[in-house]
Amino acid sequence: FETFEPVDISDVLRDLPLTTGLIQYPNYIIYSTVITLQHIRTAGRKEKETLMDGIGENIEKIKKWGEFGPKNFLHRQYLVMAELADIEDSYYEAGEFYDKAAATAKQNEFLGDEAMIYEFAARFYLRHNREPSAAFFFQRAYRCYRQWGAFAKVKHMEENYPKYVSSASTGTTPGTGTVSTATGATGDLLDVNSIIK
Repeated sequence: FETFEPVDISDVLRDLPLTTGLIQYPNYIIYSTVITLQHIRTAGRKEKETLMDGIGENIEKIKKWGEFGPKNFLHRQYLVMAELADIEDSYYEAGEFYDKAAATAKQNEFLGDEAMIYEFAARFYLRHNREPSAAFFFQRAYRCYRQWGAFAKVKHMEENYPKYVSSASTGTTPGTGTVSTATGATGDLLDVNSIIK
């Protein structure tokens, strides 16, 4: 999400109504909207207006999905609303939406989305010169990515945000620990809740 830019996909969109019943359709709408919102931050005024007009319908769809399928979509709706509030310079509203998005993702056990939301929140606070808050959310994102097994993302965070994740990479979260093998390799121990699941 850090390096993607919106592209003209009008040829693809012509066939998209045929796929609206597939689970990929909402994911496509949600993530393309998030990418577009992130691109809007650096866009000029005219391009910003064009992009906002282009995603208005998507935002309405995401709100409906959040209303009618909250367990699957509400945290994603909150993420979109946080990104939208940020580009509209509604700092406090954006922070509240990031908090709601993370809490809802956690409640509904979307660990990958929870990690992503924490990372987005961290970058939001970093843009607004709130380093302690950014560090907190980067560490949360890092731990969730590790728990989820997204090791490429863990490596990405270690390379791009070492200042913020260094303490998270050596520490353990409550209810977990680290085990060493005879060869010196380490791995996370499962907490009781993970074993029961």
